[in-house]
Amino acid sequence: MDAGTAGDVLALHGGTPAVSLEGHDTWERIPAEAVKRRIGELLDQGIITLSGGGGVIGEFEAAFRELAGTEHALCMNSGTASLHSAYFAADVRPGTEVLVPSYTWHATVTPVLHCSATPVFCDIEPDTLVIDPEDVERKVTERSRAICVVHAWGNVVDMDAIMAIAEKHGLVVIEDASHAHGAAYKGRPVGGDWPHRLFQPAGTESRDRRRGGRGRDQRSRVAGPHVAPWPFWPDYQRRRMPHLRPSR
Repeated sequence: MDAGTAGDVLALHGGTPAVSLEGHDTWERIPAEAVKRRIGELLDQGIITLSGGGGVIGEFEAAFRELAGTEHALCMNSGTASLHSAYFAADVRPGTEVLVPSYTWHATVTPVLHCSATPVFCDIEPDTLVIDPEDVERKVTERSRAICVVHAWGNVVDMDAIMAIAEKHGLVVIEDASHAHGAAYKGRPVGGDWPHRLFQPAGTESRDRRRGGRGRDQRSRVAGPHVAPWPFWPDYQRRRMPHLRPSR
């Protein structure tokens, strides 16, 4: 093509776009009036917090347990807090490593640092943008404690391969399903059979994390830390941080 023709000009600078399809948002929107009405109803009842997990929170957890096909569901303030609690329950501590995908929102990684552990970034699959099990296998060390997989944009990780690696090396699998509500792996809801799985109502998780999170756990013995780590602090302090004291 001759220099100076329209094909040499980027669309950004007024040239012809290579892709002519119109972008569109497929997320179902809840009408703003419905949201305001529901919030107003709660305020009229004098409800400004539901720390006990009852009311609409309990109703939501019950509905989400049915959707996800699991025994437990615990609402939390964010997906980040859910991940932090899952790492805590998985005994992620100083000197340990957590294998994470190289493409994800930073909240997959920051709770690992909060636990004074080391995140180990793994390559992703070029067609689905999810963690590559082969690279996970290559990067397992004697310090590895857990694998955190992220189902990016609804694309589901090869969980059979991940679980095989976890079982081989004695690792905990933590599943971030923030972008996979309703997705399935071989006919099963994502996270249905894995120890820890987290959901959050974010439309653009890899760009903007917002508003709440939900943790699901098949093992009741670690369900508690998902919702309130504080009761477990004395044991955590005694085992890992004897030089510190909790502050209320």
